[in-house]
Amino acid sequence: LDGNGSPVGHGVVEFRMDRHIADVSGSSNDPRHPASAALLPGTFWITTGGYPQVLSVHFHRQVKLNKIGLLASGVQEISAHGNGGGANPFNDAGSIKLRPQRPSEDDLGVGLDDAALDMKHFIAKIEGDHDLYNRPTSTLTITLEKGTGDLFSVVRKVRVWGYPSWIKPP
Repeated sequence: LDGNGSPVGHGVVEFRMDRHIADVSGSSNDPRHPASAALLPGTFWITTGGYPQVLSVHFHRQVKLNKIGLLASGVQEISAHGNGGGANPFNDAGSIKLRPQRPSEDDLGVGLDDAALDMKHFIAKIEGDHDLYNRPTSTLTITLEKGTGDLFSVVRKVRVWGYPSWIKPP
């Protein structure tokens, strides 16, 4: 492990709140269900108001993304956008749509209560020549673009995988 607790090497890891993620913020902040709760087990982020709603994941340092998974209800369309950071805050690292999919246990985990809450699984695999695969990212912005008609969404689980060996000093 390096000084930040990240594995040294080229393998894909799941980015964790206690090692890789510096902060999480959201466009809607109910103090009982803050944005950071979407990345913690057994908790959730609840949005209120209209769409779009935004969840921003700020990494300690730049990372290379590989996969994004999200478990949510009340949402129809989701996109994710990377920002390379550095001296230019508009350093675009690319964007991708998350597609509803049937996940494997490795993606998000599936529970009986998820079906009861009408939870949908959204997954984006980032590979090959995609900008998010090839450019370092310091902030991942997940945008809930369109809802199912309700004025709120519940985001129960967000998981992000990538390559911490791309982590560079800010």
